[in-house]
Amino acid sequence: YYKEYDSGGECGVSHMYRFPMPGPASEPQKDSPWYGFDFGPIHFTVMSTEHDFRPGSAQYRFLAADLASYDRTSMPWLVFAGHRPMYVDSAGPGSDPCEESDEHAPCPNDQPVSAELISSIEPLLLLHKVDLAVWGHHHSYQRSCHLIGGKCTELSAALISGEAYKGPVHLVLGMGGYELSTNVPSIRSPIFEYVNVWDHGIGLIEANSTHLTSTFYLDSNKKVGDEFRMTKLSPNFEKNVS
Repeated sequence: YYKEYDSGGECGVSHMYRFPMPGPASEPQKDSPWYGFDFGPIHFTVMSTEHDFRPGSAQYRFLAADLASYDRTSMPWLVFAGHRPMYVDSAGPGSDPCEESDEHAPCPNDQPVSAELISSIEPLLLLHKVDLAVWGHHHSYQRSCHLIGGKCTELSAALISGEAYKGPVHLVLGMGGYELSTNVPSIRSPIFEYVNVWDHGIGLIEANSTHLTSTFYLDSNKKVGDEFRMTKLSPNFEKNVS
């Protein structure tokens, strides 16, 4: 799908050919790298950022249908995931949009893909009131505020009640990568509440009917590097998951 954006769209190619994905595909592979599933009180919708996700594509049609079929009365949390991030705090190579007039010219940046995700996919997240969006690719840990259209509407740990939807919190969980990505600006973007480019680690999501907690555990000492909890008012729901 990508021409010369960032690493050229090869992310996940070896994995795709070695491990079959959960669902049937219509195009172009034999199995689909986009799918949805339920786990405890969470519905997960997973996309492939390496394939065409623009409106009208097979993937877009699936994502729209999967998000629309989600029943929040039986499952209070909706989490969306993909590889390349919709929002990422980065600088230097991989930060600024390409300026070449030739659409086939090399473009070693991640922002063109992020811009396409914001244009094509963010409206779906907002329409269906996604709670949390989880991304990778940039080898760092990053946590945003609640975002709508690139602007903070509320802190990440704010109470989610019957008030107007505040947009999802975006997490970049790339801190398990081969090397950490240190190309972040000296002044952090105001949409990010926490950015860590110096520690490897893992992420853990725990949820019940009223709380969703995300924790970043440091690989070096197993301590908590970052943690936030979202709280919402919801019907009685007994499932717990971690």
